[in-house]
Amino acid sequence: MEEIKRYRCVKECAFEKCDDDGFFIENEYAYVLTGRLTAEPELRYTQQNVPCTSFNLAVDRASKGDDADFPTIIAWRETAEFACKYLYKGSRIVVRGEIRTRTYPGNDGKNHKVTEVQADRIEFADSRPQGPFA
Repeated sequence: MEEIKRYRCVKECAFEKCDDDGFFIENEYAYVLTGRLTAEPELRYTQQNVPCTSFNLAVDRASKGDDADFPTIIAWRETAEFACKYLYKGSRIVVRGEIRTRTYPGNDGKNHKVTEVQADRIEFADSRPQGPFA
């Protein structure tokens, strides 16, 4: 039988797949990251007028030390609008999403490869309101 990974949900959980004990049940394609925004998210629109945003999240490593990783988070539609309306630099959030890798042609004529987290859910993780909405 396959082992199911469970993660403790933060505060009032809005994730759909939580069990009765308040644990988020991860499927094999979902990743959950907790960290702080490194800059203000900016809302942009595609040529088809679809809202989108991207930002980096400072995620502490489990090992000791001051090391952190800074994955790029991509959000679309209502998730992007939520991020740009309520999040600010330094906001502590929980992001659930899938890892996506894409390639794009650079100005140098070479193809470049990037790996990002496409967020399908964002939650507040601060213990109390901070920033402009405090």
